[in-house]
Amino acid sequence: MRLMCLVTSLALLGLAILFGPASAQADPGDKAGWSIGTDPRKRVFLHYVAEKDGRRELTLACLRDVDSFDVYTAGLIPKRPDGEAKLTLRSGGGSIDFQGSIGDGDDGGVTSRFEANIEADAATRKSLRATLLPVLAGAGPIQLKLASREIVLAPSGPPAAAIKRFESICFGK
Repeated sequence: MRLMCLVTSLALLGLAILFGPASAQADPGDKAGWSIGTDPRKRVFLHYVAEKDGRRELTLACLRDVDSFDVYTAGLIPKRPDGEAKLTLRSGGGSIDFQGSIGDGDDGGVTSRFEANIEADAATRKSLRATLLPVLAGAGPIQLKLASREIVLAPSGPPAAAIKRFESICFGK
C-alpha cells in the first residue's frame, strides 16, 4: 500500500515537473497586483492578482525549456459554454490576441476559465515580444476582452523591473 502511494505521488510529481504549474489559484502570500515567478529551467510566470491571497486572474507563462507560451484567466468571466475563444489584452501601448479555449473554472462551475497554449519557438517568441511587451509597458489600464465581455483587469501594467525580468527570461534579452 505504501509503495502504491509512493508510486502515485512520484507520478504526479513527474507530471507537474514536466508540464509546469498552471494553477490559477493564488499561492499563500500572493500580494495584490503584479508578481513574477521564475525557475531554473528558463521558465517565467507573470501573474496579476486583484487582492492579497486572491485568485491569479491573469497568468502569462513562458516555458522556454519546452517551447511553450501559455495564457490563463480565472474568475473573470461568468460561466459560458466550453469551446474556442479569443482573448484580447489591450493598453495604451497596443493590443494582442490569443486564440484558446473556454472551460470550467476551478470554483465549482460558477465561472469559466480561458486557456491558450502556444508552441513558442524562437520565431514565435520574437513575434510575441514585439506585440506583448508594448501592451504590458503601455500607459493606462490593462484591459481584457473575451467574446463580448470587456473588463479593466489592472489599473496599470506590471512594474518596469518585472517586465524587464520577464523579457530577459522569456525572450532572451
